[in-house]
Amino acid sequence: MKILTKEWMKYNRQVILAGQVKKLEGIKTSIMFNLYNKLYKGKQDEFIELERTNPVYYENEAGIKRDFDEEYAKRLFEARTKNNEELIRALPENVLSHIQNVKLLGLKYCLPQEVPFLQSFYKDGLKEVERLADKARKTTDDSARNLPQQIDFDLFTEEIVYEIKTEKDDLIIEFDGYLIRAKNITILEKEQECVEEFIIDDPYCGMTVLHAIELYYNEDENDFELHLLLDNIDNLDISTFWYLTVKCNNIYVEII
Repeated sequence: MKILTKEWMKYNRQVILAGQVKKLEGIKTSIMFNLYNKLYKGKQDEFIELERTNPVYYENEAGIKRDFDEEYAKRLFEARTKNNEELIRALPENVLSHIQNVKLLGLKYCLPQEVPFLQSFYKDGLKEVERLADKARKTTDDSARNLPQQIDFDLFTEEIVYEIKTEKDDLIIEFDGYLIRAKNITILEKEQECVEEFIIDDPYCGMTVLHAIELYYNEDENDFELHLLLDNIDNLDISTFWYLTVKCNNIYVEII
């Protein structure tokens, strides 16, 4: 029943990456080892300098200043670059067959002759990603009309989840300042037992993000299925997508 799946999320990230890649002018063939290392070092240095500007390293109101960890920043850049490479390697064969250097695309660079294939994939992929997102949104909006409380579920997507717990027969998904409460639940699917602890002034912590919500209404039973696509992101920005699906008879939003 899911429309917005783990595969959809991975495809979405491939599309975004393809749209961010810039071509290297004046290069017609695969780049050599030394040039790649030079490009890697340059991108790494840019990333480190950008990380230094993170407000968490400024002195806070208590007069405490957190030290910048350059080695951690290097590890973070390496992990992100490898993740980009893995996304490129998983591109459809009709695109991947035209890519001469996957590692180069991991740095968001490409050869001039690769641009048309990446741009075509980006344009077509963006339409497909948005088509599925719109389909899920319409289904959710139609189902939400059967709830006693008017809820715009779009407001919760891409938000950090602080806690997911059960309280008696209710499921509670807690965000910053508010929560979603699903009443009288039956858990149909739960792939992870806990969320990543998010600490706002700790640049080295992980987090859990809610990427998608789908709501389905069963008219015969007068109940709902709530589908959540979540993402446990570790301290090196490595994602683990997972599903949480419950059957419930009502859903509320509460301010906390």
